[in-house]
Amino acid sequence: MRMLLVASLIALAVPVRPERVPHPMPPLANPLLGVWKLVSVSVGGVGDVTQTMEHMDLHITSTQMLVYEKGVAKPDNSSSYTVDWTRQPATIDMFPKKDKPALGVLKIEGNQLTLCFALDGKRPANFGDKSSQIANLHLTRIR
Repeated sequence: MRMLLVASLIALAVPVRPERVPHPMPPLANPLLGVWKLVSVSVGGVGDVTQTMEHMDLHITSTQMLVYEKGVAKPDNSSSYTVDWTRQPATIDMFPKKDKPALGVLKIEGNQLTLCFALDGKRPANFGDKSSQIANLHLTRIR
């Protein structure tokens, strides 16, 4: 009898609640968006060839990479791009206005961006490749 009474009290005391449905997470913002300062460029593992590009910034929007030199836009050097974040490392395809597409890989570590592109049209497999056909760009986020 006591068990029946306890079970009845529990049934009355514990309300029936609908199952919780988790809210979908909003997509993360594109971590590339912002303004990046060119820190260094190496081609084929050969030193830093940044001297000719030391005043260049890269303004990245959701669809465009806009090149600025000393604060002046250089539309001929700008390009559209796509990124596949599901690949390891993430891949980037750039489509310059005046040149053939550039296939590369990228990584972001804090405020540091590393882009690695093949000059011969073949996507590099990883970073640090010293092939003469590979360009490595290192940038720092400034905004």
